[in-house]
Amino acid sequence: MKDKKLEFAKEYLASGDVKQSALKAGYKNEDYGYKLLKNPKVLEYINEIASGEAIASAEEVLSFLTSVMRGEEWEIKVTMQKETGEKLLQGEPPALSQRQKAAEMLAKRYRLFSEEPPENSDKPFCVNIKIV
Repeated sequence: MKDKKLEFAKEYLASGDVKQSALKAGYKNEDYGYKLLKNPKVLEYINEIASGEAIASAEEVLSFLTSVMRGEEWEIKVTMQKETGEKLLQGEPPALSQRQKAAEMLAKRYRLFSEEPPENSDKPFCVNIKIV
């Protein structure tokens, strides 16, 4: 794929604006972007990149659940000061119920609550659950 087509695809992925992406990529006709979206190579590139970013990987999901369980992911809450009307941002760690839910989801993933041994395992199966 040529540089201008590649640049158009990158701009389109970043902005979602067909006309502006065509102009930024160096095309004089802003409507040329619509023609580029019909080009199989451009479309394949856009779909390939977009599909990789749009869906979280299993590792990303497990990492997020782990950080919630550990209380590392904070929720930002907006409050308003009555006297001045000023908006204040406050960070709060996840509630215990949210942390527990994340732990349960991770435990299900790793089959920690199952009485059956994990697949392909010749070793005895034992579960130790620590309650904090």
